[in-house]
Amino acid sequence: MNNKRINLTQFESMIGGTWSIEWLHGDPENEEPEAAINTQDYGTIAQTFYRDGDKESDATTKAIGATPELIAELKRCYDTMDTAVANLKELYEVTESSEVQSIANYLEGTASD
Repeated sequence: MNNKRINLTQFESMIGGTWSIEWLHGDPENEEPEAAINTQDYGTIAQTFYRDGDKESDATTKAIGATPELIAELKRCYDTMDTAVANLKELYEVTESSEVQSIANYLEGTASD
């Protein structure tokens, strides 16, 4: 597992709001999209095409449609981890517990193997 964080600033200018999926059930052989990803303010922002009856196509389309919510949830997780690390560092200053320091290092991604 990689302990590096995803740089969320790259998504700051992304189209916001709710993204919805419109299932079109097009024929990929004729270059017709399977689904469209729509936003309220911009309309269709993406279309998905799949070949050979790809079984993962529905899940992939749903993942694309959930992008704003996934990024927001990841940001909340990072904020929670940052708060936990700050609290652990304060606890370490009081207790000088190596276990507390190890947990803080792990959450920061600086733990030694």
